[in-house]
Amino acid sequence: MILFLSMADTIGIVVAMAMEARPLLRLLGRGRPYPLPGFRARRIAVAGVDCILVESGMGIEKAYAAARALLAAAAPRYLLSYGIAGAVEKELRIGDAILPAHVALLDQGTTGPGLALSRLSAAARAAAQRALDTRCAHLFDGTVITTRGPQPTAQELARWPHPVLEMETTGFARAAQEHGTPLLSIRTVSDNPDEPIPLRIETFIDSSGSFRPGRMIAAILRHPGVLGKLIRVGRNGKRAAESAAAAVAAVLQDPLHAVGD
Repeated sequence: MILFLSMADTIGIVVAMAMEARPLLRLLGRGRPYPLPGFRARRIAVAGVDCILVESGMGIEKAYAAARALLAAAAPRYLLSYGIAGAVEKELRIGDAILPAHVALLDQGTTGPGLALSRLSAAARAAAQRALDTRCAHLFDGTVITTRGPQPTAQELARWPHPVLEMETTGFARAAQEHGTPLLSIRTVSDNPDEPIPLRIETFIDSSGSFRPGRMIAAILRHPGVLGKLIRVGRNGKRAAESAAAAVAAVLQDPLHAVGD
């Protein structure tokens, strides 16, 4: 049975992967399982407010389905999505965070007009910056670009401020827009032009956005020289996930006032 909570009582948090959820659960507490069929979800009390954290899985379609399910079940005051992303610019270093004003879908090498996202309140932004300062990371205003895989990007992305590439936020945003619910987003850098992922994403991610470990292992066996680089990528991903969790935990110190005017 799904428990229905009032909008005033609940904050929805959406994330793609368990490796992104775990650092936040360590900071906020594990809470208890929340029944949301088809998805792994936990209910956590934060500053006296119920927060429901849902892992969607990778890809736009899974993100959309998870956000819709959460919105229907809990009617949260707002959604907060977070996770790791790849930076297009060298200026953005591993662990730095982006607060996007828009999310745009990159499809066949072009981006549309983008969907506007809600912004953090001044107090929430300052709290996130303080948390990142302790990790020697910086906070930037920017843009989230959702992509289904590698595409020609250099010219197209130049028009967006501080673009970072990921695979879910458009799905979260579409569900939030349909429901009339604000969506906040925080993305932290796990790779950039100086420290790229050494394999093409379609090597280990299928067309539905699901991770295929067998493909990854096969690629390593064919090209054993990439193993050391992948270990470094894993460390960078962990660092980025921890930075994201620190920023989100700071924002949720005052969860009912995180959304700006």
